[in-house]
Amino acid sequence: MPLMSGVEVAREVREMGNPIFIAGCTGNALREDQDAYFAAGADEIIPKPIHQKSVEEAIKEARRRIRGETVPRDVQGE
Repeated sequence: MPLMSGVEVAREVREMGNPIFIAGCTGNALREDQDAYFAAGADEIIPKPIHQKSVEEAIKEARRRIRGETVPRDVQGE
């Protein structure tokens, strides 16, 4: 992203209190990089190369969020 990384975007969205489903897409599949996304508030990581099944599953989860069936990770324990 030109101005912000995906991690920075996820963090900003969560800091605004937005519960939208966030799926990070990254070419870096290292565990610590994925952990950074989750720590910033991402709900899902889709590593590259992207597989259709991963995208389909993320869309299903996003639809559950829209219906109010799920909440962001950082809200689950509250």
